[in-house]
Amino acid sequence: MGACSGDFLQRRTLDENIITELVSFLKQKWSQSYRKTDSSPYHLTIEYKIQKDILHQIGPLCYHIKLENDGLWPIIECLIPYLSNKQPLSLQMACRESLDYLSEIDPYALHFYLEDFLASKNAKEIKQYETNVKFLLKKIQNPRLIHKDQFD
Repeated sequence: MGACSGDFLQRRTLDENIITELVSFLKQKWSQSYRKTDSSPYHLTIEYKIQKDILHQIGPLCYHIKLENDGLWPIIECLIPYLSNKQPLSLQMACRESLDYLSEIDPYALHFYLEDFLASKNAKEIKQYETNVKFLLKKIQNPRLIHKDQFD
């Protein structure tokens, strides 16, 4: 829908604080999915299904409405906790897909944020994010690995 409606959707999304509400929801709910698995009863809850849908769609939404670079920071910040290997794998993958889209908008901002995030953590904390963050950093450094159309 975002690809077809362009500026109209961008104005409505930003004017009505839709992005802000999505970010707020993800920030509130990441701790509920922490240490859950895809086979736990949590994956049957409404919260999980909404988290997964938002994580899967927020990147494409930002990409299609051509969100400005400054608007990316709060989105990247709310997505990072979902890169933890303590999150259900399906949420990790949905998060990675959205971050792929954000890297299309501003790869430097995402690269900087990921590096800064890792630098602020101790060795134990880094370990739980390491696989997903390294995967994303590798994709940012080699953009041919990113196929944005595979997620449309």
